[in-house]
Amino acid sequence: MIRRTPEHRWFGHPLVALNKHLHRDVFLLHNDKYDEKIKALIPEIEADAADRLQKIQTIWDNVPEAQRSIERPRALGVNNTIHAQYKLRILATCPALVKLTTGANAMTLKTDELKKWRGSNEKNSPYAKNLSEIFENSPKLMWLRECILDLEKHRDVDGVEQKMVIVTSFN
Repeated sequence: MIRRTPEHRWFGHPLVALNKHLHRDVFLLHNDKYDEKIKALIPEIEADAADRLQKIQTIWDNVPEAQRSIERPRALGVNNTIHAQYKLRILATCPALVKLTTGANAMTLKTDELKKWRGSNEKNSPYAKNLSEIFENSPKLMWLRECILDLEKHRDVDGVEQKMVIVTSFN
């Protein structure tokens, strides 16, 4: 199999006709206001990862030896690592949410919790009550808001409404 990209040519012509586009790299300054609270969550996240690994190893231990196709897991795979560290990904974008993850009414930041507050309860949710702080302490959301407002004022090179693709990475 030969992997081809839009830059490859076939008999002098591009394989894929790409629309003209603008590319912009954006590097945002980190908001360190909540760093200490986020660092305090790391042992909890590491404990969750260790618990996940223990469960996987227990499952592996219970499989008859004749049916084992791999050696005993010593570390989490990519999917399990992502699931174990989901809070850090959310907090990287919205660090002010860390305030809601501790205390008597600690939030899990999971989808099922969001669904609970949907509809008539929406205005009473901890997210809604802290929305300004959550939004204003997120460099990414503040930049994104300005970028979208700016995009709405312009059309692309073909005169149609702008489209946006966002690719992010965290250190």
